[in-house]
Amino acid sequence: MNDIESLKVALSFAIGFGMKIEDALLDDGKITTKELLLFVPLLTKVPALIRSVGDLKNEFVDLTDEERKELNAYIAETLDLDNDTIEEYVETAFTFLFAMSDLVKIKKQ
Repeated sequence: MNDIESLKVALSFAIGFGMKIEDALLDDGKITTKELLLFVPLLTKVPALIRSVGDLKNEFVDLTDEERKELNAYIAETLDLDNDTIEEYVETAFTFLFAMSDLVKIKKQ
């Protein structure tokens, strides 16, 4: 297991959750009781997410350039929204968050 596995677990959950929301809203703009069932498969990721919470901050702050590239590639591979504009926005937001980790490192020095 490499140093960014906890981040991948959290990203996987967040991306999966966002994609399920998009799926549920796609037809009528609402999430119905029946569509809530779309979220059930995500529940299997919750235990791993809970176990990894303590490592997330440290992993995020200590990202190397190589790890950042790996996470960006992971996001690009995993995130698949029907709305390409929103997908690009989300990918850009993650790039921004990774850049923020550099600011935290500079402040620590």
